[in-house]
Amino acid sequence: METKKIAVNKIRNLVKQIIKEEYGDKRDYKKIDIFVKGKNGEFDYISSTTWAKNKKEAKDKFLSKYPNYKSDDVEVEYSENVQ
Repeated sequence: METKKIAVNKIRNLVKQIIKEEYGDKRDYKKIDIFVKGKNGEFDYISSTTWAKNKKEAKDKFLSKYPNYKSDDVEVEYSENVQ
């Protein structure tokens, strides 16, 4: 069996291409912060994403990944931090 060397650059470019085809270019989107309602009734920061085109998509993706949260318990806002 013959082993063939593959340049690390080619692997990186292939991974970037696959990610871009699946999710788009994450730098194209504004940063969105995700908040979840805590026990005290206030919304607590959970995470941020740049992989969603808009707030609705960010919330939908979060809820599909974490189905134990109710839609009313999740808020998303465009980040005030410049990316």
